[in-house]
Amino acid sequence: MIKRLLLGVTMLAFLGSVSAQEAVVLNPQQVENVSSLMEKSANLKVGDMGFAGVSQHPLGIAQMPSQLRSMKKPAPMRRAGEDNTIWFAYPMSDDGKFSAIGWKIISVIFDDKASAYAKLTNYNVAFMVPGNYAKAVVDSVIMVLGVGKYTNVKLWIDGVKSNAQGSISFPQTPDMADYHENLADFELKGAGRNMFALKDLELASKYTIPENGCLIGFSFTTTTESPLVFWGEPMSGGFFFGVPAQNQDVFLDMSLLNLGSLVAMARLDVTNCSHANVSMDKQLEKPALINQETRLSAAVHNDAASAIDNVNFVLTVDGEAQKEKTYNFPAPLAGGGNDELVVPYTFTTEGVHQVEFKITKVNGEVNTSSNPSTSYEVFAFEKSAKRTSVVEEFTGTWCVWCPRGHVGVHKLKERYGDDIIILAGHASRDEKDVDPMECASYYEVIRAYNPDFPIALYDRSAFGDPYADPASSTLTYGSYKYVEFVKEIMPTEATVALTADWADTGKSVINAKVDFSFGCSRISLGSANPYAIAFVLSEDGMQGEKDDHTWYQANGFSGGTGYNADFDSWTSAGRYVNMAYDNVIVQAWDALNGIDESVPSAVMKDEKLSYSTTLDISANTLIQNKEKLYLTALLLNRNNYSIVNAAQVSLGNGGSASIEGVTDDANGATVVARYNVNGVRLDKAQKGLNIVKYSDGTTKKVMVK
Repeated sequence: MIKRLLLGVTMLAFLGSVSAQEAVVLNPQQVENVSSLMEKSANLKVGDMGFAGVSQHPLGIAQMPSQLRSMKKPAPMRRAGEDNTIWFAYPMSDDGKFSAIGWKIISVIFDDKASAYAKLTNYNVAFMVPGNYAKAVVDSVIMVLGVGKYTNVKLWIDGVKSNAQGSISFPQTPDMADYHENLADFELKGAGRNMFALKDLELASKYTIPENGCLIGFSFTTTTESPLVFWGEPMSGGFFFGVPAQNQDVFLDMSLLNLGSLVAMARLDVTNCSHANVSMDKQLEKPALINQETRLSAAVHNDAASAIDNVNFVLTVDGEAQKEKTYNFPAPLAGGGNDELVVPYTFTTEGVHQVEFKITKVNGEVNTSSNPSTSYEVFAFEKSAKRTSVVEEFTGTWCVWCPRGHVGVHKLKERYGDDIIILAGHASRDEKDVDPMECASYYEVIRAYNPDFPIALYDRSAFGDPYADPASSTLTYGSYKYVEFVKEIMPTEATVALTADWADTGKSVINAKVDFSFGCSRISLGSANPYAIAFVLSEDGMQGEKDDHTWYQANGFSGGTGYNADFDSWTSAGRYVNMAYDNVIVQAWDALNGIDESVPSAVMKDEKLSYSTTLDISANTLIQNKEKLYLTALLLNRNNYSIVNAAQVSLGNGGSASIEGVTDDANGATVVARYNVNGVRLDKAQKGLNIVKYSDGTTKKVMVK
């Protein structure tokens, strides 16, 4: 009991000093493919969870190549206990985000007039314990709820059953569940600003989880405005909500509304559970260099209830199975945990290679997983082209912590000069918190990656903070590590150059030509062609009128202490800053998937290829100054959603051509600064004579055509 109370204190510590206003949060943006009741939620955007939405694109962070993910696939939270017991729950958010909700807010989703549902006081909610915990024994449940009085309380547990359509079938009422228990009324009281409290519920009799898992539910009556507390990322199974319909509750999966999981735990004795159940994640195509050792890897998930030390696996390359080997994890892999199986391998021939991993045994026992293997392609070639890195920063003027993104990308530009392209994708949060630089034609990219702001995409191969060091728990600079990481493990198979100028005197149409060449032959027939070109137009120096506060950057660093010198200008500034914005995306053309047939389906090694098009901006009302526009060409690989390579040119002074021979000198030094003939520093190469300073201290005059 003491351990249980200590665990409860730990849970409440995450809730900290949250006020009632902060507790009421909902942000179900861009909801699609949901029941008709949920469709009304598409325009409802409330609260302060940051930007979020349901992904419309097949790529989500959990589907990126596993070694590139900044976050591992979420796994249920567990705490070891005595006698082979664990605490099962869906994960707490790493940054402590949590929220609360009740009928008052939910009614806005289901009823435009917010009348009938808003008056409801009866609740019925549940979370699911999956089938890999079959034979585990439940003896108690912990829930965190909003402070207030609770009556008509019932705890219920029901085995997971499927209906004729294959969907989960819920009990019509709590009393129809496999296990149901009436509990005494209670009142929860908070301390200080804490609006939540913990309720510990011990079962009158233990419950053994059946083969397909179980639903653990809790029904009650309360007038508390926001009794249901949730946290973390949306996870199917973490939060089911009962809506009354014809004398029974129809349960909705609240992850479809982008809500996190219920703050609830179940104590399980896992003595009799399966202990050899390891599955493998889907993998995407990976590049590699021939005659160099590369890392073949696959994400593994321990779907059993207890920790494991090792797995036996068979690696098959191009149909040839290798000898079964044992992989020992660096540390025991906890039940529900994730890790990577990494094997060194050297390819000796160019082309596309088929790779398969299969887990055969777990801790010496036969693997019982129904998904024990994964396969993917490796595209191997002789030499990597020089990569121009692309950082897509997701930001918003309403976002109080987005100033660290401004700081981070500025430092990246200082470090890499012309070897990096910065693109800032702005987005509004709701009808109140509007970012005037939101670009509709680029929004599909932001929606696809479903980010919390601020965040950055690094060549669409890594997903991380635009400023912070991924290896540090404090706010120290280190986002360049994402850039270097991608360069290290993602050799690039193609070069890209771009030329662009204005097609008309009114500067409403852009002529663009992309020249590219591949370092290895690849023949992909029809729709299997993995490559495509995309274009993004960005602008520097964008600024609103002084009396238009939607252009002011919200500043959470204002008056703050303990930050390093990088944030001095922000800590000394006010809560809202009138500023000029650089790298702002103002228009895009097929930015997510690229333009169909822009790259031939068959490419030959060292063949010089090109793609020419015209880009119409005549209807664009976002652009402020066409002399400060920059056009970026992205070469995309649709097989792994990465940016293979990119190029950018300025459209100022009538347009400019691609830079020739200025990204590196003969010794491989990179550009760190660029000036015009008058000594004025340039953000990017401009047509005419440029004075270029290199990382080795040398300075040269370079003519840009």
